[in-house]
Amino acid sequence: MGNRCREISTRLVADLQTVLGEAGVTGEQIAIDRVDLELVLAFQREKIQLIDGKPIMERARSVKSLVEIEMR
Repeated sequence: MGNRCREISTRLVADLQTVLGEAGVTGEQIAIDRVDLELVLAFQREKIQLIDGKPIMERARSVKSLVEIEMR
């Protein structure tokens, strides 16, 4: 499973770089709130800087849409 995990992580990072490149967003930090070690290593191999995305996600989760408010 280890080699397969590395292969998948490497492909995911490559695909993400392609999408970000097409959007004109390269060389930026990427915020991640939960991640597998092999994925972190794949980002490091590509010299992509990761930052802690947990505070960003917690803030996003605290914002409720009108539908969510009405469901309460």
